[in-house]
Amino acid sequence: ARLLSREEFASEVGAGRPLWVELEDRGLRPRALEVLAKAGFTATLNGLGIWVEAEPGRIAPLLGALDAAGISVRDLRRETAS
Repeated sequence: ARLLSREEFASEVGAGRPLWVELEDRGLRPRALEVLAKAGFTATLNGLGIWVEAEPGRIAPLLGALDAAGISVRDLRRETAS
């Protein structure tokens, strides 16, 4: 096995694993799905939050799209392997 650089490690960790996004206002989840789809993200409702397919380098654009639409994020987590 070869050693990964920091950048390679950061891009590998979480790759292919969805983000779980919880909004400040849960009532905005349907609107958030629309905003994320328009920004090129695949997202689905999950319990109190939203699952979003986003590679590590796309988290800032995801948050930016929601912020531009006036949607505040309460929590953001990467799904981890169990």
